[in-house]
Amino acid sequence: WMLLILPQRVAIGEAELPVADGLRIDVQGPDTTRAGRTITFTIAVTNGTGQTLPNVVVTDSWYLLTYNGNFQVNGLAVVTYTFRPTATQPYIRWELGTLAAGASGSIVITTDVAATLQPSTTKGTIGSPSIIANTAAIATSAPGVPSVSNAVYPLVIGPVMYLEKIFAPTLQRPGRLVTFTLKLTN
Repeated sequence: WMLLILPQRVAIGEAELPVADGLRIDVQGPDTTRAGRTITFTIAVTNGTGQTLPNVVVTDSWYLLTYNGNFQVNGLAVVTYTFRPTATQPYIRWELGTLAAGASGSIVITTDVAATLQPSTTKGTIGSPSIIANTAAIATSAPGVPSVSNAVYPLVIGPVMYLEKIFAPTLQRPGRLVTFTLKLTN
């Protein structure tokens, strides 16, 4: 094993971990969500290369989500914004132009989780949770600076409760007592 110690460090709990210099991107979002809800992702970008980078582009693509048109850019200058609504994997492209050495910022985007992603709650056919994906990438035309991507994969969860109504007796004459039993199972 070889451990490379770099000058820049990030504290995580009690430990300090080295941070690689370069162009960085991090996608943050929840571990779980529910069908029919809005979900928020934060895309954090940093130029840790020590040089000003030309033609910087951030892209964000997702699977099984519906873009609702909402995003907010913090600490970054956007030259051009493009939304490509494709049926399978839509994406957004932000052209940032020049990104100064040490510059960082974020893009916060909200999307909607389709109600159709609700796991099945029919008794005897419990559905698996759906996995949605959000992948962001950052690139530059500067030679020797590789593009970087990162992703999150939240699970769409739902209630697994069953309400069962039992009617006894099944046949009854007028004027007789009818009993209904409601059974809720979680």
